[in-house]
Amino acid sequence: MQKDVENKLGDKLDPVYENIDVGYAYYSVLKGKDTLGYIHGVNQKGKFGVLQLVVATDLQGKILEFYYQKISSPESAKFRAKVFTDQLKGLSLADFYKYDVSGKNTQDGVVSRIVDPAANSSEDFKATIRGIKKNLILLHEFLRVKASERRQVE
Repeated sequence: MQKDVENKLGDKLDPVYENIDVGYAYYSVLKGKDTLGYIHGVNQKGKFGVLQLVVATDLQGKILEFYYQKISSPESAKFRAKVFTDQLKGLSLADFYKYDVSGKNTQDGVVSRIVDPAANSSEDFKATIRGIKKNLILLHEFLRVKASERRQVE
């Protein structure tokens, strides 16, 4: 699975910050018995230390909300501002697949047009975009497996 995630991410996972053996938890957002979406977070190495990135998605994997649980950048207020986080709403894994985290082969797409909110923390911006892409890949991988396991049991 690590190779699959790395291939889809377009980058190697950092053994310290992105150990594939970390226990991931996905939280279902419910209304009564109906599932409306999911919440999931990942760690990502940033310029000033670990970033903890949390996304809330609908059932199709489109981002409804994005939140920094932890960011140590001196410009953290700019990263947490709605003017930045709102740019991520409505994006899905398909949008992020057009974005090469290495920056070498990025196609023109919605993700490449997201505006970096910081003047001196571009590494944290790039890490955020990479981390969100990784988050959506993991969400897709784990929930797809979960769905296939359910089908086998039924």
